[in-house]
Amino acid sequence: MRFIIMASALAVPVAAGAQPVESFTELGAVIELYTDTEVTLGPDNEVVTGTVLEISDTSLILLTPDGLFEFNEARIRRIRQLWDDPNRNGGVVGFALGAIPWVVLTALAWQDDGRPKGTEVFAQVAFTAASGVAGSLIGAAIDGRNRAPRELYRWEPKRHVSMSPLLSGERVGGAVTITW
Repeated sequence: MRFIIMASALAVPVAAGAQPVESFTELGAVIELYTDTEVTLGPDNEVVTGTVLEISDTSLILLTPDGLFEFNEARIRRIRQLWDDPNRNGGVVGFALGAIPWVVLTALAWQDDGRPKGTEVFAQVAFTAASGVAGSLIGAAIDGRNRAPRELYRWEPKRHVSMSPLLSGERVGGAVTITW
């Protein structure tokens, strides 16, 4: 029973992808200062890239190659930041993927052959460690290059449909309003 509980706990993701926030008051908790940021301004979807220096409840200060700019919340349609892998576990995963197969194969071979000799043990341990280090370097390199933009803030116009009755002495009808 414990095994089933532990296995199911490992199968559940620890953190799901974050949904973009819809207000600047929430944005302060998720944005990282001094990070490469892409800001999309409306209504023509102009994209400005730079480094976030400051965030308030109503505006964002961005340092770009062209200078320092302050954007009001009303102008901003979307904010994306380059996201580094927070786990930085590529080296650990790579080491495991490089070393564990050799550990298993060595154990199986020694089980069939009996007790190994000293030089054979040293060679297998050295080869396993070298495979683990190679896997670790590959995993760390992949982790270092994995910088994907993630959307932190998105403003969308509120879309809704409303219906209102129109009643008068001579007419009966209705009005439909669609906000898109």
